[in-house]
Amino acid sequence: MRTMKRVVLLALGLSMWTSNASAVDGAIEISDVVHITEPGSYVLVNDIVVSRGIGMSIRASDVTLDLNGFTIRYGAGGVVDGLVLDPNHSNFEVKNGSIVGFARYGVFAPGGGPDAIDAKLVNLRVVDNGRSGIELQGRPGLIIEGCVVSNNGGNGIRGGRASLVRGNVVSENGGWGLIGNSSVGYQSNVFFENGSGDVLNARNLGSNLCTSRVCP
Repeated sequence: MRTMKRVVLLALGLSMWTSNASAVDGAIEISDVVHITEPGSYVLVNDIVVSRGIGMSIRASDVTLDLNGFTIRYGAGGVVDGLVLDPNHSNFEVKNGSIVGFARYGVFAPGGGPDAIDAKLVNLRVVDNGRSGIELQGRPGLIIEGCVVSNNGGNGIRGGRASLVRGNVVSENGGWGLIGNSSVGYQSNVFFENGSGDVLNARNLGSNLCTSRVCP
């Protein structure tokens, strides 16, 4: 199992960390904690250590945030969540970086607001957070793809209604690897060594691998 873990993480890592530190043309550069309130494309240009409040938040619709291979990391000061997707907005994409070590959730999408969140989390490494790595509460329309979600204190991924979890590695979380409901589909993932079990209440769409080799 440990050998499989190293091979899978290495293969996924090669696809995740190909971006460099230069800003994408036309994107707004971010170098410190921000709370995004205007639509547009944003790109991180360095690592961020968060020492107060929440890490970052998206408080506008139609936003793309490229972490550009960098890390948003908990420092000190009672920080709760790494990245919050505001419930009154939708159509987000967050990609290509790490969210590490926050006291509660790595990525948090509260319930309420519009009916659908229409968000994508792509090629993220969400690790060592105190509770869930990725927490979606109630709203449909989240795609989680190509992420490593591991060593979080609670669940790896908690999915809301009508979500898709595809092509991720979800391992060694304290709770469930993935917890959802019948409208949460999962496909082509690797789950292993999650404390409460690998998958609860989600729909297997095929090509998944679990600790027991057969996913529910």
